[in-house]
Amino acid sequence: MFNAKKILAFTLAVSVCFSGTVLFYNAKNQKKVHINKTSAELNIGESVKLNLKNAVSKKISWSSKDSGIAKVTKNGKVTAVKDGNTKISANYMKKKYTCRITVKKVEKPANSTEPAKLSTLAQGTDMLDSLYNGKNIIVSPTSLNLALGMAANAANDTVKKLFEDYLGTSSIDDYNDKSHNFMNYSNDGEILKTANAIWYKDVYEINETFKDTLENKYLATVKKSALDSSTIDEVNKWCSDNTDKMIPEILKEINTDTSILLLNALLFDGQWTTPFSENATKKDDFTGFDGKKSKVDMMESDSESIYYENEYATAFEKTYGDNGEYSFIGILPKKEGEFKLSKLDIDGLLKTKNTKCVVMVYLPKFTYNWRENITDMLTNSVLAPAFDSKTNPLSKAFNLKEGYSTYISQVDQACKIIVDEQGTKAAAVTMVSIETCAAVVGMEYKTVRLDRPFAYLIRDNKNDEILFAGKCVMPQ
Repeated sequence: MFNAKKILAFTLAVSVCFSGTVLFYNAKNQKKVHINKTSAELNIGESVKLNLKNAVSKKISWSSKDSGIAKVTKNGKVTAVKDGNTKISANYMKKKYTCRITVKKVEKPANSTEPAKLSTLAQGTDMLDSLYNGKNIIVSPTSLNLALGMAANAANDTVKKLFEDYLGTSSIDDYNDKSHNFMNYSNDGEILKTANAIWYKDVYEINETFKDTLENKYLATVKKSALDSSTIDEVNKWCSDNTDKMIPEILKEINTDTSILLLNALLFDGQWTTPFSENATKKDDFTGFDGKKSKVDMMESDSESIYYENEYATAFEKTYGDNGEYSFIGILPKKEGEFKLSKLDIDGLLKTKNTKCVVMVYLPKFTYNWRENITDMLTNSVLAPAFDSKTNPLSKAFNLKEGYSTYISQVDQACKIIVDEQGTKAAAVTMVSIETCAAVVGMEYKTVRLDRPFAYLIRDNKNDEILFAGKCVMPQ
């Protein structure tokens, strides 16, 4: 006599055969299949990932009752298109599992403040093009801007306007407000974290307005310090702690004139909304600029749906997080060989967004570090006067008598990135080193070289008498 459970187990095991692998069904231990969400509310443009829990087969057919309101990919990623209500269905083993989607159109109050866009696309491409030296590079304009934004609050009125031009803001006060919103926004989730800190030399009296702005607007930790060799370990520990140990060091030595260290740390840890399958990763060729081929671990995906193309490049977008609030955009120039981002019209490229397609994506796994002294890049920008030791450009950092000059001496940035099947982890630390030294503030510097015949006077200053007058035509 046949055993009914054994027949059922055999039938189901065969029916879920895929990719050359058989998943055996255990009737006794099989858990109930269910959808992870039965309802969800989204704003226009937001996404959510649906899946069937305990499904033993990947043969799931996803569909939207009204794709004009919310569309769904074959892997269950739902994206809100316009306001309204619809249902997303998953057909599996002749059963249907549904999730009700409500899409809302967000009306922004007139006085609302969005998370600040602290860096521009042009700024990022300019940084890459100017700092690129033929090797792997990753920069963070956002981290740089936050560090410079803090420094701008110490600038005199003339130099402050230059900071405003560089940061693309109408006023530093406005930028402080945007930075405050960005700090709260970035630290409110799990994917992005950022932190700020300042160490200042204990022999100086810090300007209280400057200190309060950094603490209240940039949520910065403010520390009085000797700023000597004992500070190095403390600063580097702060970097390590705020980048999940990705950047363990930014400071190697401290100059005796260093009076302030301003630091920003940025940590991004995003899991793909739809991870790459590890089984699909294969060794493949990667051809360098020199034509040489190297074997790399190439990830594959056929579930992407955002594509860009202009006459210079093609690109895809892959999102992070359940709601797709962050994205990775991979850009491939159409012309082979060396290239500059500024020549690819990235701004125009991103305006060609196409979501009515399926994009096959091949992305190599990669990990690398980058670190650079970026002072030269900034001294070649509108911020050059902030580095001038003769003009006291950061006069509002300390309460000092005349005769001193406070200025930016150096800016360093260190970054690291890891990209694999699960997501992307990236970190950045920007350090602005500020020095204070004795100077004749506000005076022009001139040169007189007595290397040809010259005249001279010897004067009694008390009595205003010329004691001697002479002319030297040839020193003896």
